[in-house]
Amino acid sequence: VNIYTNANTSEIKNESKTLRVVLESGKALPARIVTITTGVRANTHLARRAGLQVQNGIVVDSRLRTSNADIFAAGDAAEWDGIVYGLWEPARRQGAVAGQNAAGADMAFGGMPRMNTLKVLGIDLFCIGVVTAEDGGFVEIAEETDGVYRRFLFHDNRLVGAILIGDTKIAASATRAIKEHANLSHLMLKKPAAHDIVEYLSA
Repeated sequence: VNIYTNANTSEIKNESKTLRVVLESGKALPARIVTITTGVRANTHLARRAGLQVQNGIVVDSRLRTSNADIFAAGDAAEWDGIVYGLWEPARRQGAVAGQNAAGADMAFGGMPRMNTLKVLGIDLFCIGVVTAEDGGFVEIAEETDGVYRRFLFHDNRLVGAILIGDTKIAASATRAIKEHANLSHLMLKKPAAHDIVEYLSA
């Protein structure tokens, strides 16, 4: 399996029973099957008809209240702090907070790192948090060896994102470091390679 990063598709051609995916770089990739993923789009039809504030999803505050204080939203339909998660675990947590608050509690949803785990063609994939450097304050450390790809993003000496392909054994420890905002300045002073980070997180 070849992985092309930072590549955009310009067109898909159907040439006598063979598909060809043409990248913006001009490179053409032959294929038998092309899968297109588009993410999650919230169904906001009812919310719009009810007069609720809607952007990419139904806008909610930290208590999961909509623009109508008597109506709560959670899960794939909800947009919290500009984010529509579209994932099971955030939906579960938001549902718990919204349900408690609808029953009279005062709980807050503080957000969580975006995370996804899946297996494609027998290859384990894991990603969490920020996966693209947003400005010069980020440090990106990546390497690819023997069919295994690892990429880590740091900001202020804290791990803020990771992509693991082919070997995801450190997914739990990477998740913990991100959620706990662990200060890894002692590690970053050594200017580690990706395998050094894997070794550290495996300890």
